[in-house]
Amino acid sequence: MFRAAPDGVMLTAGIHNSYVRSTESRNSRKDVKLLAAGAGSGHAGSAVPALYSVSAQTFQSDASLHEEVFGPCSLVIWCESMEEMRSLLAGLDGNLTATLHASPEELSSVAPTLVPLLQSNAGRIIINGYPTGVEAVSHAIVRHAAFFDEAAAQREETNAQLRCMVVPIPRCPTAERRL
Repeated sequence: MFRAAPDGVMLTAGIHNSYVRSTESRNSRKDVKLLAAGAGSGHAGSAVPALYSVSAQTFQSDASLHEEVFGPCSLVIWCESMEEMRSLLAGLDGNLTATLHASPEELSSVAPTLVPLLQSNAGRIIINGYPTGVEAVSHAIVRHAAFFDEAAAQREETNAQLRCMVVPIPRCPTAERRL
């Protein structure tokens, strides 16, 4: 199923090159395992989907693994215990989203512990779902407007749509330390 996943379309050559460098770096590591990869279309500028895994210990000891890989790439972090997961979550920087995938039974046992930790580091918590991409918000989004005033109307329309998705959660202490 993963091999049939379509390539990601990268907006610029620079973004594509960064994606390729990041995935090649992960591919070269012995402590990061490639779980699955797309077949790849071979089209110039496209990004082949990749799914990696790493132990929590390796993730916590290497800040380069904390960096976002912009494109169709995910990293599964395996924790040996709930305590290791708590420690890992407490050490994360702020994120746009946090996603939990779990059965109803798992959620009832882990959500009371994990959700408060995630609330302090993520702007949105998703349970058994997937975060939307920018393109899913609205056709009004303008990515490379020549002048900001040309995009003002589009930004206002997009911001209005985004406000309906806002859910108040406590402030992110990690982000506040950076300000």
